[in-house]
Amino acid sequence: MSSLRAARAPRAPIRRGYLVGLGLLFTIVGVALLSLFLPTDPSSYEHILPIAIGVFACLWIGGILLGRSRGAPP
Repeated sequence: MSSLRAARAPRAPIRRGYLVGLGLLFTIVGVALLSLFLPTDPSSYEHILPIAIGVFACLWIGGILLGRSRGAPP
């Protein structure tokens, strides 16, 4: 097993620009989905729940990527 680790080339770190771009993309997608599917009728909350979970997941992943970009190489 150690020979497999030695045979692999070390991966280059992800550049800051890519992390910022991906973070912004996920954040913008989350906000767009939130604005498009925001319910106005209280009875429609049970139908919007899966979309709301996806929106919050996009915003969460976008925030993580934007936060990780601070320590990434330029």
